[in-house]
Amino acid sequence: MRKYGSRELSGLEYRQIIDYVEQLEAEVERLRSADYWCNWVYPEGATPEDIQNELADFKDIMGRFSRVLDYATGGRMSKPTYTVEAMCSVIDEYYADALQESE
Repeated sequence: MRKYGSRELSGLEYRQIIDYVEQLEAEVERLRSADYWCNWVYPEGATPEDIQNELADFKDIMGRFSRVLDYATGGRMSKPTYTVEAMCSVIDEYYADALQESE
């Protein structure tokens, strides 16, 4: 069991947090991709509202990702610009510290 604050996390819950961080990072990378956005510059039938909706979705995903990252790292990280490896490393470190403190 890993301790998060006063809450005990099972290995499954911990893995689910890591998996969610990785899924959000993949979505962020997809939305940052030039290939994704180039189709929005002059696509047939795209309206400014379509583009606005996509950008609003991107902003929402970034906000949610920041909150999950902040939670999973115990406040040590919250910016969505870190690499997945750096995020996982800090999450592992945070949970190792929390586990050590609970012993």
